[in-house]
Amino acid sequence: MRILLVNTMKGWGGGERQTYLLLKGLTKMGIEASLLCRKNSLLYKKASLSGLSVIGVKNRMGAFLYLLNARGKHDLVHTNTGKDQDTAVIAKLWTGLPLVHTRRTDTPLKRNFFTRWKYKNTERVIAISFHIKDEIERTTKCHVSVIYSAVEMEENLTEKPVKVPEGKIIGTVASLVPSKDPWTLLRSAKIVLERREDVTFLHFGDGPLREEVEEMSHRLGISERFRMMGFREEVFSYFKKFDVFVITSLREGLCTSVLDAFIRKIPVVSTDAGGLKEIVQGRGILCSVKDHSAIADGILKLLEDELLRKELTEKAYRYVLENHDVDGMVKKYLGVYKSILPELT
Repeated sequence: MRILLVNTMKGWGGGERQTYLLLKGLTKMGIEASLLCRKNSLLYKKASLSGLSVIGVKNRMGAFLYLLNARGKHDLVHTNTGKDQDTAVIAKLWTGLPLVHTRRTDTPLKRNFFTRWKYKNTERVIAISFHIKDEIERTTKCHVSVIYSAVEMEENLTEKPVKVPEGKIIGTVASLVPSKDPWTLLRSAKIVLERREDVTFLHFGDGPLREEVEEMSHRLGISERFRMMGFREEVFSYFKKFDVFVITSLREGLCTSVLDAFIRKIPVVSTDAGGLKEIVQGRGILCSVKDHSAIADGILKLLEDELLRKELTEKAYRYVLENHDVDGMVKKYLGVYKSILPELT
């Protein structure tokens, strides 16, 4: 069984991390799996350094040309972004290779003929949350399965020593894009910082809104204690330093950064956007989107109530162990591939 994973995103986000973990897991299980991605991407670099099978192309046109000639090299194509699904489903007209697609975002699908056609011509559609599943099924009328994203278990994590300011640390890992709503995070931070002098916010992630976010933090008078850490490959080494993890998204497919907090027993304050509600409800503090006052109150409550912290983090930790381990995710995808290619199993 020869599986080709496709992910041509330029940057690094949750989807790229999941593609990498799936490729690594399939290879570990003895499956002949390869990755088609951009040569200059962090995903290409990370997979190559791990000794995994990687095919580098310059852009999506390069990926399309490769896919047109994929028959005989691969038995099944598995796309991990919407643009790559577009490319692969058109190439499939020539190759006939079966197609699996994982949708990892809750951005509304376009309601047009092409969307319905490409989903109809995809053998299996996977969503990473029931929220995304419902959106796809409403728009396309096709059947969708759910396979949750995964995080590495604590014993498999390699973390480096890092330094952070003294006192309490509130951590966020999110791209600086409109859907992550950094404005609500800043307003929440102002309330918290006015009430407690021992708190520092650390924001990890980059994006087109960085300059505007920095300007607003200066206007609010919190820039010294709201630190922009940018994109860091070693971000997970900072998690153990967090006293609370907060995410203020307007839209979210699932959010593996929350799962990263769960596995390290860090309490979470989150909006109820998209798939966040599925994973955080009953295991963290949920707030309505854009409700900066409620988010600030949630952060303060978790800083002050040790019993609540312990109750929520224990529930969250058990939940991740049972539902989001990498081996479990890989086995579920392997089951999907085998159901499509029974003659090769």
